[in-house]
Amino acid sequence: MLHPFRTLGRWLLRRGLFQRDTRLGRLTAEIHTPFDAFERASDAVARGNLRVFEEIGLQFARRLQGEQPEGHALLRKAFAHYDRLRLERDPKTRTELAFLANLEIGLHEQTRLQPQILEALDAAYATQEDLGRRALEALFPSAPRWWRVLETPVAALTGLSVRAIQRASSRLAREVITDSLMVLALPGRVLALGRNLADAYPKELVDPSDPELTELLARFEPVPPAPDDCGVRDWSDLHERMHFIVHLFRVFHLSEKLADPPFTPAEVESFSRGVIPAAPRTS
Repeated sequence: MLHPFRTLGRWLLRRGLFQRDTRLGRLTAEIHTPFDAFERASDAVARGNLRVFEEIGLQFARRLQGEQPEGHALLRKAFAHYDRLRLERDPKTRTELAFLANLEIGLHEQTRLQPQILEALDAAYATQEDLGRRALEALFPSAPRWWRVLETPVAALTGLSVRAIQRASSRLAREVITDSLMVLALPGRVLALGRNLADAYPKELVDPSDPELTELLARFEPVPPAPDDCGVRDWSDLHERMHFIVHLFRVFHLSEKLADPPFTPAEVESFSRGVIPAAPRTS
């Protein structure tokens, strides 16, 4: 049933929905619909990725060069566990150490990104008059130079028309956000982050014995016999987000498929030309 929304959304993206140098992009930026969440999320992801590269990537680079990693306590603990992993020979202990270090990296990252995530989910609002004026100036940049006597009525009329566009795009945005934004694509499947991840843990991580790992898991996992539903209701909630991430890391920790390239050569070539590739096929 959502296929028309997916098709329309991709059509709009190809025509510059979020590109401010296009007329459609300028209009989208000014009328303030829930599509703002996409633009804000995109900006937040970009700034978050830069922060990850600056902080976590730098420490990995330092470690690869033989230097001692610096920074936040969680990062130092994670690299200390990676160091222990290099000397450990017991398979189960190695798995637990790697899982623990990865979770510490993930927790540090999610904590640092909390402000950007909150910002991405905070949509703006505009009154009808302001909406019309913004839309008018987005469509016709010379509008501020018009006679003042014409600007107000034209802006009001534009506002009425754009309000309808806003309501329609709001409905579309809610569908697209639910179906596309809050999902995670993995090889051969797509996970909905709002649903419980019921996959079984690998046997090496069913009953961990490392005390630090056990303590960290207890921060985000419910105590049995309480039901363990990791589906996220509010992605801006750090605890809910980490509950899902703990499940995700634990389930797929030993999955060899995750080491495969994330994009096909054709998709990479398309990205290089600045073109959004066709929608991927999922099983």
